[in-house]
Amino acid sequence: MVYRLHMLNKHLTIFILGIVSFVSFSPLLAEDGFESLYQDAPLGDYDESLDEKWEEGKITIPSLPDDDDLIHISIDTHRTSYEHFIDKKSLSVGEDGVVRYSIVLKSTNGVRNVFYEGIHCAMQEYKVYATASGNKFYPMKQAKWKHIGHSHYYRADLYNNYLCDRMSDMPFKKDEIVRRIEYNDQNSGWMYD
Repeated sequence: MVYRLHMLNKHLTIFILGIVSFVSFSPLLAEDGFESLYQDAPLGDYDESLDEKWEEGKITIPSLPDDDDLIHISIDTHRTSYEHFIDKKSLSVGEDGVVRYSIVLKSTNGVRNVFYEGIHCAMQEYKVYATASGNKFYPMKQAKWKHIGHSHYYRADLYNNYLCDRMSDMPFKKDEIVRRIEYNDQNSGWMYD
C-alpha cells in the first residue's frame, strides 16, 4: 500500500511539472508560434538537384526461352492453377537495380503464357517489357512501372521470396536468385498492400 502511494505521488509530481512547464512556455508559443523555437536552427545546404535520379538501364528483349533453361518456381498456388517457370538464361540483375527475367505460366491444360518482365526492388514495382505470341516476343507499347500488390500474386512472391532482399531493397545476385528458386529457400514472406 505504501509503495502504491509512493508511485502515485511520483507520477502526480511528474504530471504537475509537465503542466507547469507547458503553461510557462505557452505565452512564448502564443506570440509567434513554434517558429521561435527553431529560428536559429541551421537549415543546412541540402540541394535536391544534386540527388542522383534513377535511370532505367538499356533493355534487350531476349529470344523465347528453351524448355531446358526453365526452372520451376514455387508460387503460392492457392491463388492460381498455373505452374510458373523462370528462364535461367534471361535472368539478369541490372546495374539499375532491376531484376529482369522471362517467365512462363503454364495452365493445367497446357496453355503457355510467356512474358519478359522486370522487378525494381527499391521501388517495389514491376514492368512487362514484352509478351510472346507464336515464336517470338513482342514489345509492349508504352510499358510502365506498376506497384506490386496483392493482385499481382506471382510478382509479389518473386519480390518477397526470390528476387529482392527486403531488408536493403536491393536485388539478390543472380546466383543467389537461382539458388533460392532451385532449392525453394524461401524466408517467411509477407504480402504488400
